Amino acid sequence: MLRELPPEISRLTEVTVTNLSSLARTTIGLVAGTNPVELDPDYLYRAYRAELTQRGWVTEGGSLRLSIIAANFLEYARLLRFIPELVALPSTIEESKAQIGRLLRPMCSGTHPLRHILIIDWLFGDAGSFIRLYRALPRGLVPSVDDSRADVVSTHEEDKFDAINTKLIQLMKTEGKSARVAAQQLGVDTATIMVWAANCDIEVSRRPKILKGERRSLLIASLRCGMDKDIAAQTYGISIVTVTQVLRSEIGLHEAWKQCRKERERTKAREGWCMLLAEHGNIGIKLLRSLNPAAYAWLYRNDWQWLQQNLPDRGAGKCSVGGARIAWDQRDIALSMAVEAAALAISSINGRSTIRLWQLYQQVPELKAKLSVLDRLPLTQRVIERALNRRSARSHSGDLLG
Repeated sequence: MLRELPPEISRLTEVTVTNLSSLARTTIGLVAGTNPVELDPDYLYRAYRAELTQRGWVTEGGSLRLSIIAANFLEYARLLRFIPELVALPSTIEESKAQIGRLLRPMCSGTHPLRHILIIDWLFGDAGSFIRLYRALPRGLVPSVDDSRADVVSTHEEDKFDAINTKLIQLMKTEGKSARVAAQQLGVDTATIMVWAANCDIEVSRRPKILKGERRSLLIASLRCGMDKDIAAQTYGISIVTVTQVLRSEIGLHEAWKQCRKERERTKAREGWCMLLAEHGNIGIKLLRSLNPAAYAWLYRNDWQWLQQNLPDRGAGKCSVGGARIAWDQRDIALSMAVEAAALAISSINGRSTIRLWQLYQQVPELKAKLSVLDRLPLTQRVIERALNRRSARSHSGDLLG
């Protein structure tokens, strides 16, 4: 069944649309592609490690550079959290470290498949790139979690891969050969060597993308205008790590970048809040902020004084006296009963810890048209406020990513 999108989804930036489109394509490619692949948890973990090693996010000792990884994943997740079903994605660096630390280590049971689709989209950008690397992983290097399948890999195959590993370690660790030279000597392509090296916890040094002259100046100018790091990396053909290094190495650039992005967020939040005030300024602060919780939360944390000067009138949301009193009373009783029934139904079905306002007027379509006159419908207003604060008995089981 089609449902109306939350208000915050109606004003998407180009970057957000790009990220959502990428996630959609990755999901379709993995779940409904023309050439699907069955994913083994052990090799899925190896594929993650291979890509992390490629990016330089694994130490020589094989440990994850969790601070860098978590910061990068947080930047990715930030553009998706406004989707109600993805609200469990990390919102702080601490949450990102906890979530990404679990997902990038050997597989545990009970992880929702969507979490791995998100990781694949974040790390690889599309299903095709992931599947190519996954299929290039040499089999037999990872012990099966199912002992009943142990006889599938023959002793001959195990010996062959042991020999490959020994030769690879000798070439790259002992002799210091490059991935290209190792590939030539072992008779495979460089991409396969990169995967094998990751399986052996060999960190492969990549040729850095060097920024010079006009190209570097253009990157700096773009960053001064607040360009997202991932967009900058794509635009100038460099890694996000390189973009971060430029941000940190140019005097005053990082501060200018942060300030520009903050001003952009401020403008977006103020415009969204002013639009709500103009359309629904008489419904009271509690209901008003539920129409655009992201804008209210940003202003509350970052622009408190401006927010205090742009709140609804204190009388907003209270019942006004006069005018066809009986007719409004009858409408109020009927509408409040419908909203109460809808709130109970939503709470029992989807188990959210809190109910969203858009869910109520999805179930009671006439409610949306009445938001501008809630001051005449005090019973309905109280029912809505109570519903938005109601704790569901199933609050811990309804999150899609839980």
